[in-house]
Amino acid sequence: MDFLQKIFIKKPKQEILTMYYNCADISLFNWIKYLESQDLRYFNAEFKESKENKNAMESVFGEYIELTENRTIISRFGKMHKIMKLDGKYKTVSLLIRALYNYKKECGMGIFNDLIKQLEAHNYKIDKSKDIFKQLENINSRIQGLKTQIELIEIEINKDDSKEKTNLESEIITVGRILELKYKIEPKETTLKEWIELCKQAKKSVKDGK
Repeated sequence: MDFLQKIFIKKPKQEILTMYYNCADISLFNWIKYLESQDLRYFNAEFKESKENKNAMESVFGEYIELTENRTIISRFGKMHKIMKLDGKYKTVSLLIRALYNYKKECGMGIFNDLIKQLEAHNYKIDKSKDIFKQLENINSRIQGLKTQIELIEIEINKDDSKEKTNLESEIITVGRILELKYKIEPKETTLKEWIELCKQAKKSVKDGK
């Protein structure tokens, strides 16, 4: 039966999304909307959920930093990296605690001790002369502090992004005036890379006193 299912039952095809991996692909509108909402769906044309959205976001941010040397965005990336480290530690320690809680004695103490060593590698010491499971409960309570740290950093990022979005909206008007453009800058029709170039032209114009 399993053999027949493999032959006749077709798996649903995964939808191929048009991802925005660089500043020349994503529109200024999508960039602003992402800063406003933190919604990663703005990094694909179909506005769909995808694991690849995060990679696209990091790629665009990386290029944006190179092109602009924006200190706020550089700081944001540092905060994102810290979140990733804290989140990784939280998940790893949680899994180790769960594995130790559910460990069966008949499997022997070798693996059990290895799990404790891995826990200690994350600076959570276990005293084997005392109640191990009570210590695990204490460690589990302590790692909840990691989640709190992550939440606080996320709040900082949201505030930074909100300021960046507000600055962009006012800059669109300012840049248009400085360059004396005969057209209004439309975020939906302007790529992020084009916007960066317009900003550079405006700065040069101001510097040259034009």
